[in-house]
Amino acid sequence: TIYDNKIPRNNLTFEPRENVTRKRYTYRIRFRVKTMDPICNSGPHTIRHAFDRPDIWNCPWALAQNIMPQICTKLGGRHDFTCFVHKSERRKKVNVIDLEKFCVKFTSEPAQTLGISNDEINAESGCVIALFTLEAKGFRRSMVRNLIGFLVDISRGLCKVDDVNLALSGVDDGANIINAAPACGLCLDKVQYDDSIKFI
Repeated sequence: TIYDNKIPRNNLTFEPRENVTRKRYTYRIRFRVKTMDPICNSGPHTIRHAFDRPDIWNCPWALAQNIMPQICTKLGGRHDFTCFVHKSERRKKVNVIDLEKFCVKFTSEPAQTLGISNDEINAESGCVIALFTLEAKGFRRSMVRNLIGFLVDISRGLCKVDDVNLALSGVDDGANIINAAPACGLCLDKVQYDDSIKFI
C-alpha cells in the first residue's frame, strides 16, 4: 500500500520516476541470533502471525548479528553493482551507483509481543528485528533485495565476508553467488524530488 499526503501542484503530467534526487528503501527481517550450538541455528517460524507488520521477512535461518554492520559498511559507497541487478537488466546500463547509506538497526522482540500462544513462546524467544535502510539517487531492478539476500547469506555462513569483493567485481562469477531476499520485507520508504517539483 502506498500512502502519499502530498500531490504535485499544477503538474498534470507528473511522472514519479523523473526528477528524483534520492530514494530510501527499508527492509525488515525477523531472525534468531546464530549460536555455537548447531541445534539452535534454525530461524523463527516462517508462518506469519496476525500481528505481524506487512513488511517483514521471517528468516528461516539463524544469523550472525555481529557481522551485519560490517557488511553494510563494505557494500555502502560508490561501487559497480552489476552483480546485484536482475539478470535481464544487468547489461543495459552502467551500474556504478553511489549507495549513500546502508545501515542496520536492531531491536529485540519478546515473544509475548507477537500475539502467539504460550506453547509457542519458547520456540519464538530470542528473536531480533533488523531494520536495514538504503539510500541512493536511484536503484536498479532487484538491487535492494539482492543486497539483503547476499548479506543474509554471509550472516548464515553460506558466503564469506571476503566474497564482497567478488560480488562488487561486476563479473558473472560474482552474480552467481547472490540470491535475492523475498519481497515481503521490502518497502519504498521515501522519494525526494528536485526543486522543480512543487507539492501541495
